[in-house]
Amino acid sequence: MIPEALHFTVLEHMAALRLDVAAAKVFPDFSRSRLKDWIEWGALTLNGVVAGRVRDRVADGDELR
Repeated sequence: MIPEALHFTVLEHMAALRLDVAAAKVFPDFSRSRLKDWIEWGALTLNGVVAGRVRDRVADGDELR
């Protein structure tokens, strides 16, 4: 089950982290493995677009949803 209300704006000190690492830091209630699955399924978006790969990097101000 994927919660619908998760939302976070990437902060400056998190810029350049891998998407899966950043997601794990801001959504600590979910395992990194689960977050990785969400990224691969297209359920976690980066700036409103389906995130392509877990190794994509985030930037300051990016929106994770």
